Amino acid sequence: MGISAFPSPAVSTIPNGKSIVAAAANTVYNAVAAFPVGIYTISCVSTTNATVHFMNGTTLIGSFTTASGSVTINLGTAATNIFVSINTGTDVIINIIQTGSAIATVTGTVTDITTSQTYTGTSASGYAYALIVGGGGGGGGGQYNSGNNTGRGGGGGGAGGWVSGVYPLTGSVSVTIGNAGTAGAVATAGGNGGTTTFGGVSATGGSGGAAATSSLPGAGGAAGSPNGAAGGIGGVHSGNGAAGGSSTVISPSFLVNSFTAALGGGGGGAGRFGSNGAGGGSVFGTGGNGGAGATQGVAGTNYGGGGGGGGGDAQTGGGAGAPGVVRLISY
Repeated sequence: MGISAFPSPAVSTIPNGKSIVAAAANTVYNAVAAFPVGIYTISCVSTTNATVHFMNGTTLIGSFTTASGSVTINLGTAATNIFVSINTGTDVIINIIQTGSAIATVTGTVTDITTSQTYTGTSASGYAYALIVGGGGGGGGGQYNSGNNTGRGGGGGGAGGWVSGVYPLTGSVSVTIGNAGTAGAVATAGGNGGTTTFGGVSATGGSGGAAATSSLPGAGGAAGSPNGAAGGIGGVHSGNGAAGGSSTVISPSFLVNSFTAALGGGGGGAGRFGSNGAGGGSVFGTGGNGGAGATQGVAGTNYGGGGGGGGGDAQTGGGAGAPGVVRLISY
């Protein structure tokens, strides 16, 4: 069947896009309309599902269907015409509006700076994407009270803060990498994570988790700034340690090759008989789990994660935090 067999809908130009009227359900309409490469939002009434097939001549580029009235798409190839259909309704208006331009693929060299130094790297453009991460705080130690046969978990260390952006490479940039917070010994608070600085931009470290006392569990360490995450509070006797928090998702996602990467605070240590708190975060810098019973808190992983608090069934310490980092993608 040739394209001419499909009815042509009413098409009008609206700001940044086109408006198409689908007269009847379950009928495929062919509209000749140019759509350059870009980001588009397709919308219609929420009671109708509209399907749009983008074509370049006779080649299908992609098919997209609205849900609850809209869908946002990335059109990677320019379209010369579209096929449109609806599942229900009459005279349904479908708006296809360009909401963004295509973004060129960024390629570059990835460098992780893990020691304080004067960085002298350059790039073709003179710039780099940078992710700056503060050190994670150490977990606090747990404590067992033999006088009343009870135990309390130490607090998890806070995750370091993070900040990202495009920064100039001048050929001489001062870099300070935040230290990992030390693990708290028995009944001792964890150490604070250090501040990471790239040029004039900084991300502070997470605070160390508080130590448990003979009567109170250790509080979780505070989040680094900006975008960090707090550690979890320890548990009391048969109580559970709280999970560590998760930071704001790291963006742009290509800096860490993940859409879900976040830094995590350390989990709180369990009380004597409770369950340990899990470390927060994912992929790039996870918090260590709190200690369960007589076990020590687990160290934070990769970069910026907080250490877990020590368990409360014996004299146990917390886990160390993870150090900071500066990740560069020079282009």
